[in-house]
Amino acid sequence: LARSHSPPASGDAGRRPIRGAFRGAYDGARRARRALLTVAAGLLGWPVEQLTTDGGTVRRADSDEPVTWPDLLSRIPGRLVSGQAQSKQTGLPEYTSFAAQVAKVSVDPETGVVTILDFVSAHDVGTVLNPIGHQGQINGAFVTGVGYALLEELPWQDGRAAQQSLADTKLPTIADVPPLRTVLLESNEGTGPYNARAIGEAPFYST
Repeated sequence: LARSHSPPASGDAGRRPIRGAFRGAYDGARRARRALLTVAAGLLGWPVEQLTTDGGTVRRADSDEPVTWPDLLSRIPGRLVSGQAQSKQTGLPEYTSFAAQVAKVSVDPETGVVTILDFVSAHDVGTVLNPIGHQGQINGAFVTGVGYALLEELPWQDGRAAQQSLADTKLPTIADVPPLRTVLLESNEGTGPYNARAIGEAPFYST
């Protein structure tokens, strides 16, 4: 029934925002940049196709003559310049995220308590745009996965959750986190602008 009436899901490809929201924001920013350059061309009397941007400066490519954005924008106070875009991603993703992880553990044969001694996390990442945030996603996903797999529990009694609050739930702390080593394999393939790939779910599921 599902196969005959529902098309295949497009898949996360490691997170929908990379395919959808990021693409829309990227296209909108490019259109806003184009609109700003069109305004600059009109103010300066320069051909818009000769204009490039370099940080806070607009340059004319054929003469390398610069004008700062503050100087240009001061000439049009109160004028709104914007760029709009939308992104609709359907079908199966061309690329997805991959992860391989290895844990060294010790197991107490009497209590069954598992202690993680060392952990290595390797990822096919496309292009990393925000290294600190990217590593934070890996670390956070690992800690969350450890909690799900080894510590957290939701017991039920007579059809109700037996735990009354998070105070009764053993959540991971820094004492539960072993040395974490990360290997990033960047490539020229990704689902988002600049060949970006998502990183949120892959280390969580693998853990």
